[in-house]
Amino acid sequence: MLDAARLIKNAIDFNSTSRENLKYCRDVIECGRSHLGAVEKYVTLFDAFWRYAEAKKHLRKDSFRDIKYLGKRILKKALCKKFVCEFTPGQCFKILNDAFQTPSQFNKGRRMLHGLFSYAVKMKWCAKNPVSEIAPKKILEREIAPLPLFEIQKLLKAALSPAHLDCAPALGIMLWAGVRPRETTRLAWGDVDLEEGTITVKARNSKTGGIRHIDICPALKSWLKGLRKNPESSICPKNLGKKWKALRRDANLESPWVQDVLRHTFASYYMKRYKNLPRLQSQMGHADLSLLRTRYVNMYGIKKGEAKIFFDSPDLLRGNAKGAGV
Repeated sequence: MLDAARLIKNAIDFNSTSRENLKYCRDVIECGRSHLGAVEKYVTLFDAFWRYAEAKKHLRKDSFRDIKYLGKRILKKALCKKFVCEFTPGQCFKILNDAFQTPSQFNKGRRMLHGLFSYAVKMKWCAKNPVSEIAPKKILEREIAPLPLFEIQKLLKAALSPAHLDCAPALGIMLWAGVRPRETTRLAWGDVDLEEGTITVKARNSKTGGIRHIDICPALKSWLKGLRKNPESSICPKNLGKKWKALRRDANLESPWVQDVLRHTFASYYMKRYKNLPRLQSQMGHADLSLLRTRYVNMYGIKKGEAKIFFDSPDLLRGNAKGAGV
């Protein structure tokens, strides 16, 4: 409607031939016709978001929680009573820029807002998706160093203390199997087969939506053997985030802590030990090799003996890494 109003104003102000004025009028009529055909109901951004959220209730709890969290941050910065059909790309960009400070947060917010407006187009609350014209922000990837063995030993020692023993299974699976933190929270002991030596990340629990089977290395098998519970029990305790932070604090590794560093550590030691990038891709559930090459694998400073101890030797569990060049 804003486009139509602008065209009308231009037609009135336009000082030219009648033929050119006639063309303006045709454009005005076409703009109004297409708008009226595409928009059947005027819905505010506030109402549109909560209807969109209702339509997403079938998602996993953490995915649905993310939508609500991002949406609430956006709504704080947006004109909630404005109709969704009135938003421009520039207004949407400003909302995102005000609500999210880092490029990574901006891109997450952009994906959610794009989904909301796509839903609005489908419901005929707006004619087009203004977020489609907003490019994601470029994220400068920094080098992530894998944990050295002495820091891994600190984590393992802290995890075996009575205060943190309920976090020990999750730590072992993230460290020695490279499972994503969120995927780990969705695992049950029934997904861990110590006899067959595999962990199954089911499609509904996977970030990428596909099932995958991960090998259990000797160190992980030894670590999990005494921690196993009944098949229905969750691998992770409740309030894992708080407990995980407390574990790192007691291991003197509280900060700075890099997100997904255990997954990076697994990938780097795996390549040093086995030198099999396609196999690593399958274990980690990546669609292709590019992300592994550019972001995950960093073997700098890892010695062959350290990689062997990491996967195969119980010495690491006892905190004894002598003879590996540590």
